[in-house]
Amino acid sequence: MIQRNMVLAGLSLAILLAECVSSTTAATKTCDFETDLCGFATNTAKESAFRVAKVSTAPNGPTVDHEPGTDQKSDAYATTTAVDDLRIPAKGPFCFTGWYHHSGIRTVPASFQSVQEGGKNITFRFATSGVSSSWQRVVYSETRLGTHQIVITVASERLGVYEAFALDDVTLQDGPCTPAPVDGSCDFDWGNACGYSVSHQSKDWALNHWTAVPEPTLGSLRPRDVTVGSFEGGFAIYKRSLWVKSSAVMSSPKLKGLGGKQCLRFYYFMPTYPSIMGNDNHTLEVSMLGGDKKSILLWKRSNSALLSDEWVQAEVSFNAKSTFQLNFNCSIDNGLHPGFYCAVDAVQLSDCTRPKGQYRQECDFEQGLCSWRNVRDRFNKLLPWVVHGGSIKSTLRHPSVDHTHGNRTGSYLYISTYNSLKGAEAQLLSDIVISDVKTTHCMSFWYIVAGDKSGRLRVKSTPPGVDPSRDKSSPLWEVGESGFDTWNQGQVAVNAGMRVLLSGVIGSPSTEGYIAVDDVVISSNASCDKLKRT
Repeated sequence: MIQRNMVLAGLSLAILLAECVSSTTAATKTCDFETDLCGFATNTAKESAFRVAKVSTAPNGPTVDHEPGTDQKSDAYATTTAVDDLRIPAKGPFCFTGWYHHSGIRTVPASFQSVQEGGKNITFRFATSGVSSSWQRVVYSETRLGTHQIVITVASERLGVYEAFALDDVTLQDGPCTPAPVDGSCDFDWGNACGYSVSHQSKDWALNHWTAVPEPTLGSLRPRDVTVGSFEGGFAIYKRSLWVKSSAVMSSPKLKGLGGKQCLRFYYFMPTYPSIMGNDNHTLEVSMLGGDKKSILLWKRSNSALLSDEWVQAEVSFNAKSTFQLNFNCSIDNGLHPGFYCAVDAVQLSDCTRPKGQYRQECDFEQGLCSWRNVRDRFNKLLPWVVHGGSIKSTLRHPSVDHTHGNRTGSYLYISTYNSLKGAEAQLLSDIVISDVKTTHCMSFWYIVAGDKSGRLRVKSTPPGVDPSRDKSSPLWEVGESGFDTWNQGQVAVNAGMRVLLSGVIGSPSTEGYIAVDDVVISSNASCDKLKRT
């Protein structure tokens, strides 16, 4: 994860909507950027840090504005030349809501801050480009009194020709935000537990703002949260008692079953701290308690099957016809485990069509990278895989349609040869391949390798805990140039207990091209015939 203390040169947009184009009430000010920046003024005569442009005229960025969803409306786009701050004060308490679209082939950080005069500055969203192909909503409820500024900052020196940051439909409302519905989803930010059973007691799950996590100097790794991306964000945490075996359950509020299939997605984090004395056994599991008081195990990982020192997304589907509760249970064995804890964040519950089964890894990249993550190296030589398609437009060559939906609105993984060196590589790492049965594990996916003939797409298998950027093992599967715009299927057997490394290698950048991947599935199978190896 990109460190928030990195130098962000460039663009700052402070949002006070005193002269905006529309206002629903005297206490609510809204800007849709249709004609201008709603009265925003720069403190010098230099070019403004943001410009208003009709979506149809912008070469890169979103294909449509946020609302009403047409390319004939306008957004506010970050420029690559401005260095001035735009700052207009706001009065707390207030509720800020906005929509941003962040796309590109390289990693460009952006942040949203509430800057309090004479007080603490709070980063309420830290985001990077390339992780989503759609408009993203950001909401922040400022409860502190006094004068504030809402400041949006983009690393302008990283905004290249094919990167874009757009802003739309920003609202500033007097008073705190209306609480989100209690529906099982929760980001645990700003002290809101969304009805989940957390408390101040040391034996229970708590919000990280209630239970102080020691700083790294005291032997504990404190992570940034998932949804905010900063230390100010919240997550649920359980810290065990010393010596004795302990466990704690965090329960959701009672939820109404909709009769169909439900998808549960969440992130977990566990630091690597082996016990000084005793056992290293630890388990995280999620179960569903139905209206008949019967508990059904939905998801479970123990010991080495739990990845450490990174936020890991988990996903499982289930059927719920009546009222139910979700229970997150963390258990830790006897011994002295200083600095160890379980953390959960970004819980999402929704209707879905995903096949049941906790060991199946499946991603169509419509909602991001799923449980896959980009591999970073200390010298930043590795390229990032980015989510492309969807509502992103680009003048770079790319697939005309995705594989999942076969249309222009679907998303896929993507790397471009533009401005890259020959042999440059992008690496994507899966969760651990796990199964409760002894059978073959098969990875199936669809791909395009377009451009120079020396471009390569490779699949490797790597042990957990090993730095994949230094992996020199031979690939399980490899393919070269396959032509533009035709999706091909790849399939290869992968080993249980390992992680899958998906590697794209750039050919000659003098030949315009790209590598794209879609609809990756890792599942148990009776057999797994290898498809297309060159």
